[in-house]
Amino acid sequence: MSARSWLPLLSLVALLVGCPTGEGDDDTTSGDDDATGDDDATGDDDTTGDDDSTGDDDTTGDDDTTGDDDATGDDDTTEATDADGDGYTAEEDCDDDDPLTYPGADEQCDGLDNDCDGAVPADETDDDGDGLAECEGDCDDDDEDVLPGAEEICNGGVDDDCDPATDEGVDGDGDGYDECAGDCDDGDADVFPGAEEVCNGIDDDCDPLTDELVDDDGDGLGECDGDCDDTDATVYPLAEELCDGLDNDCDGAAGVDEVDGDGDGSLACEDCDDGEPLTYPGAPEQCDGADNDCDGEVDEETGDDLDGDGFNACVGDCD
Repeated sequence: MSARSWLPLLSLVALLVGCPTGEGDDDTTSGDDDATGDDDATGDDDTTGDDDSTGDDDTTGDDDTTGDDDATGDDDTTEATDADGDGYTAEEDCDDDDPLTYPGADEQCDGLDNDCDGAVPADETDDDGDGLAECEGDCDDDDEDVLPGAEEICNGGVDDDCDPATDEGVDGDGDGYDECAGDCDDGDADVFPGAEEVCNGIDDDCDPLTDELVDDDGDGLGECDGDCDDTDATVYPLAEELCDGLDNDCDGAAGVDEVDGDGDGSLACEDCDDGEPLTYPGAPEQCDGADNDCDGEVDEETGDDLDGDGFNACVGDCD
C-alpha cells in the first residue's frame, strides 16, 4: 500500500484524536451542559450569556429595556428642559415659552395666569368692553363710558376719565363759570348764568330763552321790542308824545315843543309864553298886562279893585 493510500485513514484518526464529541461538559455542542457551553443556548445559563436573552438578566443587558433601569437610559423618560429660562422646567412651568410665567411669579396685568395658580386675576379682565381692565386704570369696569382719557362730562359726580376728580371743568372764556357750572357758551365771556340779557339773538343769561321779553314797566313791550325806556310806562314805540321832555314814542327825539326856551322851568308845550321867564303855569301875576300864570286871565289878582273905588293896584291904588 502506498503512502498516498494511507492519507484518508490518517485524517480520520487525527479528527478523532483532536476534536472529540461532547467537549466533556454534559451538552452536545460546547461542552458546558447546554447547547452552547454554559447551561443555556448561548453559554451562560440563558439564551445570550447571562440568565436572559441578551446576557445580563434582561433583554438588553442591564435590568431594563435600554440599559439603565428605565426606558431611556438614566431613570427617566426625557431630559429636563427649561425653554424660557425662568428657572422652572416644562413639567413645573404652566407656560415654558413665557419667562414671565412660572409658579409664584408676579401677575403682570396681561390677561395671563403668570403665577400658574390656575386662574387669571379678576382685575385683568375687561368686563365692560372699553378696551381697558381695572389693572390698567379703568376705575369703573362696569361702565364702558368710564376709562382713562375719556371726556369728562357733567353727569352728577361721575369720574369719567379716572383722574380721579369728578365733573371737573375748565373756564374757557374766563367769565367765572365752566360748563358744569351752567355756562351755556364757554367760549363767550358775556354769556353765563345771570348775565344781562341783551337783544343779540343769544341766550346771554343761560336761562335758556333767547332775547326773552322782559317788560319791566308793564307797558307791553320790552327792550328787545324797541322800548327805549323800559322803566317808564309812557315810553315805548309809537306812544303818544307827552309834554314831559321825553322821547315817548322812541323815535330818537322828544317833541319840538318840549324845550324850555326862557329857562323858567316850564317847557314850551306848557308855557303860554316861552320867551318870558315871568310867565309860566303858576307864576304870580304881575301888573304887566300879561297872563303871567297862564290861566287865561290878565292881571286878575293884582288888578282887582278890592275897595270899589274904580282903581286897582296896577293903576296906582295904594290902598
